Amino acid sequence: MQKISSYLYSNRVQLLADVVALDAAYPVEWKIVYQRPVKIYKGVDNVITLDVKNADQKRVNIFGKTIRVVVMDQTEKEINTYTATVLDDGSTVDALTGIATVTISESDLANLQPQFLKFSVYMVNSDTTKTLLYGDSKYGSHGTIELLGGVMPKSRPVQTYDDFQQNTNYQGLAVSERIVTYYSSAIPVKFYEGEATTSVTVEVALTNFVGTVSVEATKSPVIGNEAFLSPAFVVSRIYDEAHMSSDTEIATFVIDVTDYTYIRVKYTNSAGSVDSFQVIS
Repeated sequence: MQKISSYLYSNRVQLLADVVALDAAYPVEWKIVYQRPVKIYKGVDNVITLDVKNADQKRVNIFGKTIRVVVMDQTEKEINTYTATVLDDGSTVDALTGIATVTISESDLANLQPQFLKFSVYMVNSDTTKTLLYGDSKYGSHGTIELLGGVMPKSRPVQTYDDFQQNTNYQGLAVSERIVTYYSSAIPVKFYEGEATTSVTVEVALTNFVGTVSVEATKSPVIGNEAFLSPAFVVSRIYDEAHMSSDTEIATFVIDVTDYTYIRVKYTNSAGSVDSFQVIS
């Protein structure tokens, strides 16, 4: 039997307020020797606990104070500023004195790439002055947050394509009869995943279109135009549809790609245009 051990840790940040302990005859200059790295993860809500102390290593009463956490990227561009939830209720209960929490939500991190972020913390006093809270081992005014991904599943992003190559059939045809066909690049439909993709949806955006839109597929293991020309790879025209429209329109094709490796969109038209298409899996 295999056993997996899991640990529940608090993302607690020790912070030093630049104030002197009132009950200390000789203030002790406490230097934070070790600050555990703060790690947060995409796909979940991340709660960070702030533990505010003074130079005598005693917790500071922060009841009624406003504490803000500024999160920045490595270039010091602001990503967001959070107002902490102060748990300190002003009583003598040591467990809550100097304690506040900040929640960095899943949605806040959705558009960020995994990276090292900077953060700084300050306290707004009753007279609106700000007290900087130091968060690293050298009295530095900023700390580091490591943003990590890969711990929660995510859907494959929708891909949009708008690049078509032109091909003209000249064989035995008069100039007025020559057929111009437009082809997209080959789009992969197989990926390194536990459960192989069996179906994709192709949404083609049309404007005032008169003509024929087709989706082709190939079993070729190698990407390229030749993959759609060789009979050895059993090229299949999956869908043909004539579209006539006076407005912008979306043509939606749901395609079984169980036996295929690549697809492409092609069209011929006598009016209007194919603006772009999306492949959703």
